[in-house]
Amino acid sequence: MYRVPDDVEFIVPGPDDRADDPPLGTVALNQAILAAGLRLPFPRVVRKFLREWGIAPTQLCPNGWRILIGLLVLWDQLGFPRPSIGDFHSLYSFKSDGKRSGWWYASVKARTGGSVVTQTPDSIKNWKKFWFFVRGPWQFAEDDARPDLNIPVRYHELRYVAREPTGESIERARRAREISESLRSSAVLITEENLVSARLSRPLSDRPTAHRPKGSMKDISALLRKKHQGPSQAGKGKLK
Repeated sequence: MYRVPDDVEFIVPGPDDRADDPPLGTVALNQAILAAGLRLPFPRVVRKFLREWGIAPTQLCPNGWRILIGLLVLWDQLGFPRPSIGDFHSLYSFKSDGKRSGWWYASVKARTGGSVVTQTPDSIKNWKKFWFFVRGPWQFAEDDARPDLNIPVRYHELRYVAREPTGESIERARRAREISESLRSSAVLITEENLVSARLSRPLSDRPTAHRPKGSMKDISALLRKKHQGPSQAGKGKLK
């Protein structure tokens, strides 16, 4: 599920672990982010956005991920250049998900014509609760031409600068909105086929096969459910 490389290891956090301060060499993720379209290793364009915003992956709410990934897919389908930070900021702003929470969600800017990516889920229960660490080659592919683009792994205040849309950004958004809303829904845009086409995921044939899997998403979900059943289940576990 989610085409996680075989040599990426899942680690269930212990009672003293924190998503905002992961152990060296790891990053905190959750299943909701992977369901929203993020694939490992992190695509270079996604790393650029996170570096620009200065936030760790789990600081962006799942629907924010859906909007970002959906926008990348839609721009690819329309033959546009990759959306820039300016393109994104001309359509969406950020709001804090609670006072001093460290989490952020994308909000459609007024008078922009509505969200380009439509029909995101109304509610995603417990997404903040069921997080885990990943270790291994989660950040870069072996053939990545820019392995210097490290993403933040600890929580920081989001860097956001409101920008006026350029004429090109306005025209691209207008052309995107000419497409039926149903075809711009997050569920239609974010499919494995579309992710591969937009170079946001790798075909299965490109995945390394020299290592045995460290577990599946089904395994990590089961361990996290067990962990949250009560204090007696809160020990750290690793998937072998």
